[in-house]
Amino acid sequence: MKNLGTVDRLLRVVLAELCILAAFFWAAEEWQIPLYLIAGLMLLQAATASCGLYSLLGINRCPVIRRENKSLRAALVAVALILAAAGIYGSTL
Repeated sequence: MKNLGTVDRLLRVVLAELCILAAFFWAAEEWQIPLYLIAGLMLLQAATASCGLYSLLGINRCPVIRRENKSLRAALVAVALILAAAGIYGSTL
């Protein structure tokens, strides 16, 4: 049963890529195989959209129905604008 949402799957792919890069370039020999195994497990979970630990804990991150929440959208836009303004101000210093 699928229990991983899009953000979880994307995060697992990125972390798997980091594990592969770390194992290939920076890790000592005794850490390479465990990092490759962890990366393989994360890629398998991302591909199948299911996580065994989530199943055991009863967590389901798949979106069922998306409801429009205009106040949440407005808050996110406001935060993004504040962060952009802070970044512009910080880059001029």
